[in-house]
Amino acid sequence: MFHQLQIIESDRQFERFLWRDSPDQPPQVYNMDVAIFGATCSPSSTQFIKNTNAKAFAERYPRAVGGIIKSHYVDDYLSSFETIEDAKVVAEDVKMIHSKGGFMILNWASNSRDVLDYLGEGSADGVKELNLTGNGKN
Repeated sequence: MFHQLQIIESDRQFERFLWRDSPDQPPQVYNMDVAIFGATCSPSSTQFIKNTNAKAFAERYPRAVGGIIKSHYVDDYLSSFETIEDAKVVAEDVKMIHSKGGFMILNWASNSRDVLDYLGEGSADGVKELNLTGNGKN
């Protein structure tokens, strides 16, 4: 998700790096134009942008926005629903809201094949048995 967050041009100079193809060549200076892994500010910047984008949709999609703000860290979203239909609706709304902010959310996991099929996540690897009780049993 960090690489989906564009850095404004005036701040790009603060994420410089050197590169050369061979030790014989002088290094070239490059600036990153997206948030990077390892930068201390990347997670908090991403959270701020993600939440700011979501709040613009709060009136129309309150459940999805609540989930994005309260159950979402960077690109990890964890929530549960009473019905498969609720999961489909909220997940689709979450995807749409993120897309309006320039974020593409992929690799959904669920314990429901129906939800994964609906979201276009056809891989059998996406079905998960989640143990959130802390009793050590899977």
